[in-house]
Amino acid sequence: MGWVYRPEADGFWVEGPQDLSAIWAQAFFPSDARVLWVDAHGRTTELRWADLPGHSQVPAGERVRLPADPEGSGPMTYVVARLRDGDGCPWDREQTPLSLVRYLLDEAYEAAAAVTAEDWDLVQDELGDVLLQVVLQAQIQAEAGRFDFDRVAAAQARKLTDRHPHVFAGQPVASSQEVLAAWEGHKARERHRGHGDERVMPALMAYSRALKRGEVGLDDAAVAYLDGLIEDGSELSAGERRELLADWIGAAVAAARTWHEEAEWVLKSDLDERRKSL
Repeated sequence: MGWVYRPEADGFWVEGPQDLSAIWAQAFFPSDARVLWVDAHGRTTELRWADLPGHSQVPAGERVRLPADPEGSGPMTYVVARLRDGDGCPWDREQTPLSLVRYLLDEAYEAAAAVTAEDWDLVQDELGDVLLQVVLQAQIQAEAGRFDFDRVAAAQARKLTDRHPHVFAGQPVASSQEVLAAWEGHKARERHRGHGDERVMPALMAYSRALKRGEVGLDDAAVAYLDGLIEDGSELSAGERRELLADWIGAAVAAARTWHEEAEWVLKSDLDERRKSL
């Protein structure tokens, strides 16, 4: 019974009378996915998903167990569970949460590139690749008895509700700036369980977060130099400041190249060293 969708051990039951033709036409399951048909006398017949159109009418008193919920994430989680099953894919079975991290990052970057290019057909495809990584991670945790994809989704829905009281609890806000301030306040009151996002994110993003958290600081000479740069841009518009920032950052990257250094790793190494000195 390895094909049963694990997070829902009893599958997805449909009670008669019911016409399954619409479900079959809209949902996707592999053609060999098993469907159990229980008649009014309790007799069970096993069908393949591909054979379902010829048995689409479920009379009253009978019921059918589909491989999983045919809507939403059901088919996706079913397919991933099959891939991880004993008769599934050797590569997928060998994966661990850590071995999949590189793919999680790669797919996120590819999705971001598609969005930036406004290639909406590609965005759909790339978001599916990101979703695969989320579902794979959740499936491995489900096998370990920790949580499954449904719990991940439910917890995120609760988090979003808690962090948007202006939508769900009648607490009005006047602007998006107030929303962001309230969001940070909610995050500060929640139990923080981060484990150093900076270990896997690009060095520039990691440095920005570390500065925000007060985990690193600049020496006096760097602070004085920074104050001068900020003063130079104090009268500029937002667009002009972004252009100036790009020039400054680009100059730093160019200097690194001149000195045969890689700016990404220079900044990452400096961040690591500054943390050690705290």
